[in-house]
Amino acid sequence: MEAASHIKSIKNVTELQLVDNPAWCGDKESIKGDKYDDLQCARFICPVVGLEMNGRHRFCFLRSCGCVFSERALKEIKAEVCHKVF
Repeated sequence: MEAASHIKSIKNVTELQLVDNPAWCGDKESIKGDKYDDLQCARFICPVVGLEMNGRHRFCFLRSCGCVFSERALKEIKAEVCHKVF
């Protein structure tokens, strides 16, 4: 319970919008996260610059829409609006 003690109401929760990595060929049905697949690529990427979400790069999200971007993409664009490529 200590890990979620900062959540006071549902307003403190944001549903994240992640972008699938087209190079990822793992088990898309396994959504629990309890299985390790060494595929040499990450399941999700930054939609702006294409960096993989593999723990080497920092990622952040926009509270307004929940879109997830790499910190590098937000620094290059220098604006806090959604830049998701549709």
